Amino acid sequence: MIHLDEHYSTRDGRFSHLFSDKIGLGGEVELLEFAKRIGLKLHWIQFSGSLKVHFDLYGSMIEAAVAAGALQVDRAGYRKIYLKKKQQLAEAQRSTQKKE
Repeated sequence: MIHLDEHYSTRDGRFSHLFSDKIGLGGEVELLEFAKRIGLKLHWIQFSGSLKVHFDLYGSMIEAAVAAGALQVDRAGYRKIYLKKKQQLAEAQRSTQKKE
């Protein structure tokens, strides 16, 4: 699922992070497909290939993401999702190591 965290205020306005709750390539593909649907440039992606992969959204891009179905979460919700992804990645790595 695609999420949008709380707005952060800067002197240039407000922005939010658009991210997936899935780990790995599946999450990044989901994020890229969603971004494409709402008209983002795919090269705007940040931290590609990591747990922190996201897009920064400003102004009307925030409204477009919400209208397209991004689930809004507060900072605590963002942290909970990030920690869950981190745990899932650690479990996947342990599982891979056991098979070797």
